[in-house]
Amino acid sequence: MLCCGNGTSAANAQHFAASMINRFETERPVYLPLH
Repeated sequence: MLCCGNGTSAANAQHFAASMINRFETERPVYLPLH
């Protein structure tokens, strides 16, 4: 995903990208090893 902007739009794009990265890292299910 490419997020870009100029001025205030850049701040909004950066905030949106950070939200997506945080959601990707925190909402993934935890898989236990099967050994």
